[in-house]
Amino acid sequence: MGNLLMWDREEELLKKLPDKILNSIAHGATMALVKFWLFSEVKPDDVTLDAGIDAI
Repeated sequence: MGNLLMWDREEELLKKLPDKILNSIAHGATMALVKFWLFSEVKPDDVTLDAGIDAI
């Protein structure tokens, strides 16, 4: 997440929110992806997981 925040400062792609809020959003999305993988009856393949991580 730190790299994303540094990149955003250069490119100005994300809304101007405090770093703690952006970290919380990314953490929540990451945890949702982990829970989906752990508890879903249908396991996503590696390509799908990589795409989800890249999207975060």
